[in-house]
Amino acid sequence: MPAVLTTSPVPRARLRPSMEWLLALIPIAVVLDRIEAPAPLLFFVAAVAIVPLASLIVRSTEQVAERTGPAVGGLLNATFGNLPELIICIVALRAGLIEMVRASLIGAILANVLLALGVAFILGGRRHHVMDYNPAGARTYSSTTLAARAWS
Repeated sequence: MPAVLTTSPVPRARLRPSMEWLLALIPIAVVLDRIEAPAPLLFFVAAVAIVPLASLIVRSTEQVAERTGPAVGGLLNATFGNLPELIICIVALRAGLIEMVRASLIGAILANVLLALGVAFILGGRRHHVMDYNPAGARTYSSTTLAARAWS
């Protein structure tokens, strides 16, 4: 009897049932924007509406990484991880808010470089008392920090 090749369907990224109802906040945020609702209310509704979308993006990139490997998965995580900064920059540039774009980019760079690296050092130091580091990576991080300082 000949061998039969079967492929399993690609699983769809799904939300937890407790988060699915938050998707209803997306059209509510659009309506609040159209009727010019108070800014704090619009911000809160839009911020909560982003939560299930972020969860879908994370699960989707994990599934793509399972099929394509860690390099593509890491690239997708880095790209979608900086998506909020990209959206803020596009909206602020359309409104002519150049200083807000600078502040958003500098904040993203400092958060990625200083906060993430500092937390990694603290958590790594608690487990491993002596840690090695990559000198090339350290030069890259310090160059990025200097670039952020020059822009501010």
